[in-house]
Amino acid sequence: MPYAQKLFRFAGWYRQLLAESIGKNSKVGITPVNALGATDQHSQLQLYSDGPNDKFFIFIEVENSNPKIPPFNKLLEVELNATREALTQKHRPCVTIKIPEINAETLGALFMFFEAEIAFLGQMFHINAFDQPGVELTKKLIKKALHANS
Repeated sequence: MPYAQKLFRFAGWYRQLLAESIGKNSKVGITPVNALGATDQHSQLQLYSDGPNDKFFIFIEVENSNPKIPPFNKLLEVELNATREALTQKHRPCVTIKIPEINAETLGALFMFFEAEIAFLGQMFHINAFDQPGVELTKKLIKKALHANS
């Protein structure tokens, strides 16, 4: 759950990476749900705090996400802290990644961090995080249908 509009697509990338890399062999299935703080905290927080305790929350905090409107940065900080505290009080596991700003260097670091996480999860779950057998059948069916219609 990044607390910066500019990271919304990054959260979607991570959702795709985790689902495709770790959902394998009917053994492991982590269902990623990307959310944008503070927008989605209000729409999803009820489930997160009072629903099943089967989720892990990753917050991404940007110290200076909107340099043109400093009070907005403070509001996002307060929103994130309150959401994290509420989830912590409900015994929901949370971690916060804090970056100073959004730029090529911090984005590169985030990409590398989460790609390394996927490699470690693959090792931990004893699966190949780098293949996609569940996607292959769909690709073959699409190819077959396209050839049949040409």
